[in-house]
Amino acid sequence: MRWFIADIGNSAIKLCACALNRKPEIVRILHTTGRSRAVQEAARWLTARKAQTLFLGSVCSPVEHALQNRLQKAGCRIVLADRNNAGTLQSHYDRTALGLDRLANLVAARMIAKNRNLIILSSGTALTVDVMEGRRHVGGFILPGLGLLRESLYNRTDLLPLVIDKQEKLGLGLTTEDAIRHGTTLLFEEGLSGVLRFIRRNRPKRYVVMTTGYGGFPKRFSDCHHSMLTFLGIYLLCRTKFHQKKRPC
Repeated sequence: MRWFIADIGNSAIKLCACALNRKPEIVRILHTTGRSRAVQEAARWLTARKAQTLFLGSVCSPVEHALQNRLQKAGCRIVLADRNNAGTLQSHYDRTALGLDRLANLVAARMIAKNRNLIILSSGTALTVDVMEGRRHVGGFILPGLGLLRESLYNRTDLLPLVIDKQEKLGLGLTTEDAIRHGTTLLFEEGLSGVLRFIRRNRPKRYVVMTTGYGGFPKRFSDCHHSMLTFLGIYLLCRTKFHQKKRPC
């Protein structure tokens, strides 16, 4: 038996097919250049794998509703993530004000790491930073993601190009593209370094840094990377509705 999970963000639809004792199959479909095309591609991917039930979490309502309509017409059951399934998670936030992706990460991280102190980094359109002390979420930060930094330069100027590829080794830019690539990468990494220093300065306890998402975090930022964290959290937020006790991953 395979489980199908959808994580719909502001830039992409992330889909996962997973089963016990099998490597998860994950696909990422960008919808920034065309939501209809992305929804069609996602529906084809799920239909080709004969998905009968989809566990779905979303922070982008138009894409969520379009995908729901298409899949329901094909006979696929949709189970939506429910904030009320966060269990005994404690937070300074009102749950209705906390993004579903962040809530999913918190629920999954708490299950994996038990009562350890955590800093959870998740990078997509935005970079989210959440701090957990034991079983309590004490707050966090939201910063622009690397892609958003580059898109803002492209959208707010007449001549600067859109740079989308990653640069591992930083240096002085010798072309306009390199100057954007290196400059935005440096700004992103230094901003994240500053946030982590701020958290640790005010809370000297040992924190495990757990990362997820597609931000390409340098290894020095992370103690562990969990590519399935948001998917697992979405499933946990859906499971009461589905009456299924086994975890998919």
